[in-house]
Amino acid sequence: MSCKGSAYSGEQRRECDERTGADIVRLTSADAIHHTLYFTHASMLADDDTVVFVSNRGGGWDLFRAGIADGVITQITDSGDLNPFSPAIHPSEPRVYYTAASQVRAIDVLTFAEDVLADLGEAALGGCDLSADGSRLLTVKRGGGDALITVATDGSATDEFFSAPRDVGYAQFCPDDPRWVLYSSGIEQRMWTVTTRGVRDRPLYLHDSRRWVTHESFLGAGDEVLFTRWPDALMAIRRNGDGLRTVAPINAWHASSTRDGSMIVTDTALPDIGLRLIDPAGDRHAALCYPGATSQGTRWTERTPETGAVGAETYGPQWTHPHPAFSPSGRWVTYTSDRDGSPHVYAVHVPEEPAWRPYDAEAPSG
Repeated sequence: MSCKGSAYSGEQRRECDERTGADIVRLTSADAIHHTLYFTHASMLADDDTVVFVSNRGGGWDLFRAGIADGVITQITDSGDLNPFSPAIHPSEPRVYYTAASQVRAIDVLTFAEDVLADLGEAALGGCDLSADGSRLLTVKRGGGDALITVATDGSATDEFFSAPRDVGYAQFCPDDPRWVLYSSGIEQRMWTVTTRGVRDRPLYLHDSRRWVTHESFLGAGDEVLFTRWPDALMAIRRNGDGLRTVAPINAWHASSTRDGSMIVTDTALPDIGLRLIDPAGDRHAALCYPGATSQGTRWTERTPETGAVGAETYGPQWTHPHPAFSPSGRWVTYTSDRDGSPHVYAVHVPEEPAWRPYDAEAPSG
């Protein structure tokens, strides 16, 4: 019997952050793993009330939704084979795209109508990213060498446009130019760009293996790429490789912005100073709240990158990381925290006027 549409209530809790006074809604309480989508994607629908998250509360990995206003949790998928950090939400429709096994799928989170958009046979697939107009999605195909593929969101076409000569982690469309793709690779050279014609493959920011670069995302419309220069600063560079600058001289870990690029939110580690709001145009930041997540992984307490074998324990488990992201309107930030033992999903209200303050440290150079 299908579990799609099954509803759960009574799990929501309203909280107030003891240090900032922020209004927080905890959406899940069951003894299972619950987590938001990856930090490069909003976890809320355009209605600014419905939070989409992933959980194994039914045994396998599935999608769920929860309403901030009513607290009701509803199961969206029941296949149990979801790639847990693959989903991406359509920018204006209640539709979520994700990978599961070798398939790219889409589901309406209100009607539960589900489609298989592409089946890549025996290949393993990575996370999804949507073009700004919602017409195509981008994912990574693994097995026999990594490749980048696009899939039309109506299921009409699939294009394997780039066979990468290196390992690929995450891939993202440029928000204002879907012909241009940003993708991540290894520690030795993290950020790369390529066109959707599979040409002009090149590093975005040249660095050696002693400089630890991680967690790239686009600032607003996409002229600049944000990235962490662990553990010293949040940096930005234009997508043509020019204009390297320091955005914030703090250890911003997973940083993402509002759609208009007017504000950034980030979690922090080494040290953990909670979720921070960052003004991308000025020398100021503000404390939003303190998730208290355990932020596990053997390398996140170190100042140097891994040089040996990388296992699951090196950078995870991922659901112990907050991974904050703004709602489409920018009025909410969603995040994950396992401070009570199990990872749960939270939404914190963003104040109209954050308590901005200047940075205490000097900005690093170069």
